[in-house]
Amino acid sequence: MTQILNLLSLLGLAANFGTLLMQWSMLPDKVPVHFNIMGTPDRWGGKSTLILMPVIAFSTYLIVTLAVHFGRPGNSLVAITPENAERQAEVTVKLTSWIKTEIVWLFAFIEWQSIQVAIGRATGLTWQFLPVTLLVIFGTIGYYIWLSYQLR
Repeated sequence: MTQILNLLSLLGLAANFGTLLMQWSMLPDKVPVHFNIMGTPDRWGGKSTLILMPVIAFSTYLIVTLAVHFGRPGNSLVAITPENAERQAEVTVKLTSWIKTEIVWLFAFIEWQSIQVAIGRATGLTWQFLPVTLLVIFGTIGYYIWLSYQLR
């Protein structure tokens, strides 16, 4: 599962960088760089600010990947024992892989939608963006907290 999620993360990074490269020449000088809670653009900046989206997505991908690969177990919600250490480590790696994938695709979507707004094909992110994003991320965390307790 973690290898599939890693592949999905890499595809999200490719989408993030590729979208920007393919749309760059069509972009106006001003693009949305922030959206309010309802998903409406409320701050605009130069199109070069869109470069931050794939850079942040890649940085997140790299840091989380390295932390999982080279890191050692940190804090846990359940006591780690010799009997459950392997199960708890697997839960942590899966949780981290899911969150990494969700964040990379979140940045890809925001960048895509920013471009769509900038070229006049959309008006914003829609009001559903924030609640759905929070539900997905906190739902994933909640599920893995529950799983961690089940596997203690």
